[in-house]
Amino acid sequence: MTKLSPAERIIVAADFSTYDSHADDWVEQQVLELAKRLQGTGVILKLNSALRGNYGLIRKVHDYGLKVFADLKLVDIFATLQDDVRILRRYKPDFLTLYLPGLPASYYPHPDRESEVALTLPALKSEL
Repeated sequence: MTKLSPAERIIVAADFSTYDSHADDWVEQQVLELAKRLQGTGVILKLNSALRGNYGLIRKVHDYGLKVFADLKLVDIFATLQDDVRILRRYKPDFLTLYLPGLPASYYPHPDRESEVALTLPALKSEL
């Protein structure tokens, strides 16, 4: 199991909304300005709506030396979630939220089965 440093236990939410007629590029700019201010702190930056259609933002935040929590709250059938995870693996978020209703208990990670840790943090150690 991965141990988090004290700084990594702090997750900073980059919850910028386009609701107020801000363009998507404005949201990305706000996220990157926040990442720049947090550079060197060791905290984790949580992204949600800013990632919709822009998974490349994960790499840009990584360029500032920060870990990324992709708080996408992915919900779907198991096969579709497998595809989502395969796509997200290319961008390497450090943490990911998934909602897996009805998943058999045998799929949930156990400390003695670390290779199955695809449903918890860090989320992309292995595919679902």
